[in-house]
Amino acid sequence: MEQANKDKSLTLLLVGDIMLGEDFVRFKEERGVSYEYPFKNVEESFEDADITFANLECTLSKSSAVREKGPNLYSPPESVDALKYLNCTVVSLGNNHINDFGEQGIIKTMEILKDNGISCFGAGRNLEEANREVIIESKGLKFCFLGYTTPENHVKAIIAGANTAGCVFYDSRKIEEDIKRVKAKSDIICISLHWGYESYIYPSPQQIELAHQIIEAGAGIVIGHHPHIIQGFERYKNGVIFYSLGNFFFPDFYSKSGDFHKWSKENNEIMIARCEINQMARVEKVEIFPGFRNDDYQVVILDGRDKENLILRIDDLSKAINRGDYKSFWNTYNKERIQKLAKALLKRMKELGIKGCIRKVSMGNIKTTIVLLIRYASTKLH
Repeated sequence: MEQANKDKSLTLLLVGDIMLGEDFVRFKEERGVSYEYPFKNVEESFEDADITFANLECTLSKSSAVREKGPNLYSPPESVDALKYLNCTVVSLGNNHINDFGEQGIIKTMEILKDNGISCFGAGRNLEEANREVIIESKGLKFCFLGYTTPENHVKAIIAGANTAGCVFYDSRKIEEDIKRVKAKSDIICISLHWGYESYIYPSPQQIELAHQIIEAGAGIVIGHHPHIIQGFERYKNGVIFYSLGNFFFPDFYSKSGDFHKWSKENNEIMIARCEINQMARVEKVEIFPGFRNDDYQVVILDGRDKENLILRIDDLSKAINRGDYKSFWNTYNKERIQKLAKALLKRMKELGIKGCIRKVSMGNIKTTIVLLIRYASTKLH
């Protein structure tokens, strides 16, 4: 009987941000490798998953004019072969880069995914399409996926309108209404959130509050991404919240100003979350597979002491979320992060000089710089 119940359980595999363009295209052409190459070492981990989720952090088309921000992220259409190689069932497009090549970029990306048997959600040519749920049935259970993000400065996603392309804003009331709308036709609801601050290892108190509200409204799993670094996760009531799964595969890239952005060691650490779902549509077990993306552009699962160390770090990040003084703890951490970023920016501006800053300036850079310096000034006043 125990074996029979086990056979009926379903495996949901979750990974974070994936993008197969930018510097990987250069590497691929120089080495003569395929788009499947980065995942040769992890193929077995994906083979027996019933449903696999990823956040696709780019378009698969350059159909429209480039968005006036940077970087503009694009992976060639044939890079979809990598998603198929990983048995990727469903991807979120609800992020700040899906609009990088305009409405036609979104439409073409959705068409390419559909033609290759991969479901997508979270963005569209208008709000109605972007907000449309995806339901995937496996082993008698219906999984519903909905995706949201924010136009706030720390994310800068484009939100769809009645007649304009983009994503869906993560307003708590809106999400609760959507959960009520899909509840009758779903066994388990998965809410994808592109949120948080880049390279922050802790979610904000506001993120934690929103995630808890979403679980209380009836969702079973919250899937977070955007910080490009691993954060903790927690079981809350009847659900599980992954605050940031980090990068899964995200190559180094050139910014619009021409600067080469090379990810740090921490940004290249990965976290594959394997959720075992029982026939009551509850997350029975969560298993974390820690790994990293190496300099040879391959994803590797850790073992031995390295595996233990990263698992322990994820445990520490997860425990911190439940601190009684978390708001004060996060405010201190946030202040330190702002000061560090501002000092690095001021140092870079000094190195470039006035002429260098002018050459590399863009409206996006000006806005980001002003906001960061205002935040920095506020930390010095408190």
